[in-house]
Amino acid sequence: MSWSKQPYKSFFAEQNIEPTVYQQADNPAIRYYQGQLSGQTITLWVADIFALTFEDVGSIDAVYDKAALIALPADMRVRYSEQVRKLSSDTSKADGANNEITPQLLLTLNYDQRKKNGPPFSINANQLEQYYSAHYQICELANKPSSIGSAPDITVTEHVWLLSNK
Repeated sequence: MSWSKQPYKSFFAEQNIEPTVYQQADNPAIRYYQGQLSGQTITLWVADIFALTFEDVGSIDAVYDKAALIALPADMRVRYSEQVRKLSSDTSKADGANNEITPQLLLTLNYDQRKKNGPPFSINANQLEQYYSAHYQICELANKPSSIGSAPDITVTEHVWLLSNK
């Protein structure tokens, strides 16, 4: 599967940031881009997420998933959700089997999948429970009518979810 390397360029351009590009020393297939925004260091990784390890990325304070989960076909979503959890779990705070879970802000779309067979793919609350409920408390923060550019006639609801420690 080929992944786009363009979103990081758009992000930095929109924020008027000139990023510094780094090559991962141990793995030349991994690059990351860093810039400063309001005194905070922003790091965006360009890599196959399934090839990354906790050692590659280090500590993660929060995860924002605007379009990754909904871009994946159903057979990859469980693996993806587990990989993000592994990458962002703070094992230094491990207490038995209960690691501190890094919070995630997750955006999904829900629509009649029979009318458009993605991507983006429709993800309903039951599917979200399947992917995340074993490790996260799931709270819907908002939902609103939305649309898909490639199928403007389909009724779509965009959902915003907070995934946090149980």
